[in-house]
Amino acid sequence: MKKIIRELLNQKSFYQVLKDYELDKYELLSEMSGEMYAYDSTVTSTEKEILENIYKREASMFNLTDEKVMFISDTHMASEREELTYFKEVLHFCKDNNIQYLIHAGDIADGTVLVQIGEEQIKKNIAFSEIKQNTVDAQVKSILDNYLTTPEVVQFVLGGNHDERYLERDIDILKLLAKQKNIVPLGYLQAFFTIYGYPISLEHGSRNIYPLSVVPNLFPQSVKIKGHSHIWLLENNKIYLPTLSKDIKYEKGATGLPGFIVMNSSKTGNVLTLKFERFYYIEDNLYLDQKPYVLQRKIN
Repeated sequence: MKKIIRELLNQKSFYQVLKDYELDKYELLSEMSGEMYAYDSTVTSTEKEILENIYKREASMFNLTDEKVMFISDTHMASEREELTYFKEVLHFCKDNNIQYLIHAGDIADGTVLVQIGEEQIKKNIAFSEIKQNTVDAQVKSILDNYLTTPEVVQFVLGGNHDERYLERDIDILKLLAKQKNIVPLGYLQAFFTIYGYPISLEHGSRNIYPLSVVPNLFPQSVKIKGHSHIWLLENNKIYLPTLSKDIKYEKGATGLPGFIVMNSSKTGNVLTLKFERFYYIEDNLYLDQKPYVLQRKIN
């Protein structure tokens, strides 16, 4: 069993473990979930319950009330999909509309390199495992050079399946962005936050496509806000986010248009109301969907 897990089971505080081992919060939560649900886990059922209780208590990466929030996803920087103008415009939109929090739901980058092959100069996406390190380094430099921030807007960033590919070369894109751009890293594939204490699961990917490092059943009623699919879709407790890049792979009509989502929250008594407004681009012009999506949940 990993030493840090044993320290938690021996009642060392969560935040003392973070300090002692110089970990980001998402790293310790990931270690915990991995130990709780790994096939080869060595924790007993009693120890698993202890870890689950700690996880539930500490899982929220940030806590909101009635703040206005923007969600973006799938910017795919340093690839032919990137559209840096969109990123610049959403920051201006945040400042102009008093939006203090921007949440990125994954695939900041692309994790592939576009090359030309043969006499016909056929373009093909090549996985990181097949290319030279200096090519990867150049792509990372491009991402860091072009990733925009502004002091008026706090950015929370989740890593997606494409961002994970940099880990193959021991490059943690979230740590680099946190250090150089002052973003708040949320970890990879899934993170939790709360609105008036109600848990929200921010996810990138699908169980049918990619195995999420999720913690099952701890927050069964949570609303899920999901990147990865490049579409605007509402489905029960799930809100799928559009891409903020040029989508060259999918043909999904109106739901596949690039854009972003603005969320307004309010609480009346024990009822939480979440209002989601969709903004989308057509030929670089920005439009507002006239039908906002409103979701209500009872909270304690």
